Amino acid sequence: MKKLALLLSILTTLVLSFSYIFISTTNTKATTETKLENKIENKENPPVNLITLDKESQLLFKLRTTPATNKIINNGFQVPATIKLRPQSQATISSSVTGLLKMKRIITVGDLVKKDEVIATVQQPLNVADQITLDAYQIEQRSRRIKVEDDVDHTRKLLVIANVELTRVKKLYEAGATSLKRLQEAEQKVEFASIEAAHAIRNLIDLGQKDKNFDSNLTIKSPLTGIVASLNATNGEQVESGKTLLTIVDLSNVWVEAQIFENDLPKLYNATNINYQIPAIDSKINTLPVRKNFFNLATNVNPTTRMVAVYFEIPNPENKLIDGLIVKLDINSSEKIERLTVPTQAIIIENEQKIVFVYKGGEQFEKRVITTGIETEENTEILTGLSLGERVVVEGIYQLRAKK
Repeated sequence: MKKLALLLSILTTLVLSFSYIFISTTNTKATTETKLENKIENKENPPVNLITLDKESQLLFKLRTTPATNKIINNGFQVPATIKLRPQSQATISSSVTGLLKMKRIITVGDLVKKDEVIATVQQPLNVADQITLDAYQIEQRSRRIKVEDDVDHTRKLLVIANVELTRVKKLYEAGATSLKRLQEAEQKVEFASIEAAHAIRNLIDLGQKDKNFDSNLTIKSPLTGIVASLNATNGEQVESGKTLLTIVDLSNVWVEAQIFENDLPKLYNATNINYQIPAIDSKINTLPVRKNFFNLATNVNPTTRMVAVYFEIPNPENKLIDGLIVKLDINSSEKIERLTVPTQAIIIENEQKIVFVYKGGEQFEKRVITTGIETEENTEILTGLSLGERVVVEGIYQLRAKK
């Protein structure tokens, strides 16, 4: 009985041992197969940020790399800006009375008008009684004008005669052919004739002033020299009091408006030069003169954005710069600092992120997201994403990008 129990125990042990070996072998095989599958899968699907490019293609694409290095750069900054019209360069012209509009000349949008130029008149309507009074006044004034004009003509003739007589008497006196009293009388006649002529001319001027004061027409003049920006009335139109007739804009000088963070204000105060470019006009880079009070600063900081508006005045001799145009503004400071930089041409924008391609050695390149600081045409400060000495692609970037 004991021998039988011992035999059963040995058989059970052998069965369990074989089961363990089988399970272990199966698991090992499964693990090996899984690792092999993963290895194959990884080979077929490498990490998305890594790009493999053989040496032959690198030569074909003329890839060139350069290391990220520490460089001394100006502590300046770029800021977006827009063209704004100066408040004092805009004028809205309206009629202060109701009446019939009569334009002095044909004016269209874009035409130039000069300061104090008479643009139009507005003829006010009169009731019957006022019209009768005006007609009677005009008849009376015409009669007065005829008389005053005759007086002016008569006194001028008398003055001419008196001057001729004075010239003749002077010659006689110098020759000893007449007395001093006769010369003095001739001089006195010229003086009296001059007074009478001046008085007659004054009467004519006063008469014209009375006509002007009694005139029911409103004269509309341009308050400044500028371009007609909008025209809201036509010749012969019946206009109401307060109606805007046209707007005039002086474009000889305009403002560049920029929004600058309050932390960048010291850089503005220490600016050595300021360049601006207007892409819609041309690619020319213009320079603003840096002198005392060369900009106007708003009196408050936006509490939400912590930005302040800054205004620079620039000339606009050809009237090409109009309200709202985008301006690229570069403000360069006298302060120089050392920062980790790469060439600006190495950086591209992808999905609103700044990207560089880092050379990892051999045939491997890595697409990497970076953040930047100060930017110039040549170099850009790297805040995060790169280390000193890492090489970035500066030529052949877009061919490499197409390989991903």
